[in-house]
Amino acid sequence: MPPVVPGEGSTIGFGEVHAVYNAIDSAGPPDTSLMESKTARLTILIDPVKKKAFETLCAAQDLTPSQVVRQLIRDYLAQHGVEYATKARPAGSGRQKK
Repeated sequence: MPPVVPGEGSTIGFGEVHAVYNAIDSAGPPDTSLMESKTARLTILIDPVKKKAFETLCAAQDLTPSQVVRQLIRDYLAQHGVEYATKARPAGSGRQKK
């Protein structure tokens, strides 16, 4: 179910470009074994109304905007079959004990 922008009834997307949104999250995911050793900043431009709706939804779900954007990026890469060094491996696919 897509999130709804308060007062507009539109869904949040990555379309219109109007305001700069910088999401920086220092907490990171709880499983630090999968966390990247370095971070890079990604600056996106987004409609201010969508930005506010996104931040409100994230707060209601007890997530930071950065956590949600990182998950969206991981999902997008997976959807397109892109492999990368810090990608989590499925359980049981790692080294086995001898």
